[in-house]
Order: sequence, then structure tokens, then C-alpha cells
Amino acid sequence: MQPIRPNEFTGHLQKLRQIFKRRVRAPSDEVFVFDPVPTRNGIVEVRLVRNASTSTAIDDFDREAVCATLANIDEKRVLCSYGESWNIAREGRYKFRQAAAIFFLAFGSPNDLRTKQIFRLEWENWLLQSERPKAAYPHWQFDRWLTASDAEDNASLRAGFQASDEKAFEPGPWPDTPTVRPNLAWFTRVHFPVSAQWASRPINDLDQAELSHQSIPASPQELQGWLDSALCYVENEIKTYAGPY
Repeated sequence: MQPIRPNEFTGHLQKLRQIFKRRVRAPSDEVFVFDPVPTRNGIVEVRLVRNASTSTAIDDFDREAVCATLANIDEKRVLCSYGESWNIAREGRYKFRQAAAIFFLAFGSPNDLRTKQIFRLEWENWLLQSERPKAAYPHWQFDRWLTASDAEDNASLRAGFQASDEKAFEPGPWPDTPTVRPNLAWFTRVHFPVSAQWASRPINDLDQAELSHQSIPASPQELQGWLDSALCYVENEIKTYAGPY
């Protein structure tokens, strides 16, 4: 993506508002705003602004994330935060750096509401990295609590992901006491491709000049379509497999 003009950047933020308005669960008159915040080194961070329909979650880096509700599952909710970062380029234009949607599970009683980061969707401008990466861009990654690689034991993991319909989803017997399982912390670092053109552009090895699982959004419109489609798809998968609303 070539650097975009300030008016294009403002229009892009307006499109992000419309996407969240369309995809998340909130009253019809709720307004979502994405605020560009300048930081050091000429970087602008775009983050969702709190409103009456947002919730705050703590991500795996102990940072607060403002989230909207993507789906309700009985007394649990799947939350989504979204942010981007852009470099200020020449003539005040904006150069894309990265975008990320982070998904959380919110559960527990009103007096003891808990949120856990479960997976994320990321797209980085890998051309800005000092060395050519081999990982896929964009990609999915699955996080510590979901892989039981944090301090939570298996009993807590089961409680958070208990299916709403026991008869429709039976994962098998669970042990009465936590079992020893291999450390899956490494799994949280694995990049699962979102758009890998391996069928038409196969790769022989990861050192070749072009890797068909790597791309960069060609325009703000591509970035918008990516986010809109991702939220549509994830919400439908949750609705289909995690139980009735």
C-alpha cells in the first residue's frame, strides 16, 4: 500500500466505525469511534474509543484493550478489540504498519467477571522489518489461555469453555484431577496463514524470493474488506458451534 493522504486516512477511520457498527452487538443508536493517537517516532496508533457498549479486557501483555461484543453465548461473551498503527510519511501522508483484531472470552458472575485473550488476527507490513520473515501475513495466532500454557489449570479451562448444550457437544471425559500435559507455549507463536495461495503458487522452500502466503493490503479498502469479512466469519462460526444466542 502506498502512503495515503490525510483525507483518505480520515475516510478510512470512518469506514472502521461503520464496520463495527454493522458487525458488533450494540444498541442501534450506539456510535463507535476510532481515535488516531500520535506516539513517539512518528507513529500513529488507531484504537477503539470507550462508549456505553464497550468492555475492557486485559491482553497477554497486561495492557488494557477496549472491546466491543462480537457474540453472546449464554452468560459468556466473545469480545473483539481492533487497532492499527501507521507511520507518518513524507508530506504528512500515512504509511501502513500493522493491524490486529484480538478476541477475548468474557465469563463469570457480574461480581467476578473475567476476560481471557483467546486468539488474534494480525496483518503486518513485513517489508518494514529488517530481515525478510518466513511467517504468513496476514495470519491467525492462538493464545496462552486457550492452549493452557498460562497459570490456569485444566479445570479452569474447562469451566470457561463449557459448551452451552452438553448433548450437542461432548468432548469426552475429563479427568477429575489435572493431568500432566506438554508445554504448549511455543504454539502461541505459530502463524496460521489467512491467505496462502499455495494451490496456484506453491512454495519449494521458505528462502525463495516470493512467498505466496505473504501479502500487504494494497489499499485502505482492502484492509476494510479484510476486517469486515473476518468479523462476519468469526461471528458466524461462534453462532454455529458455540451454542444459541
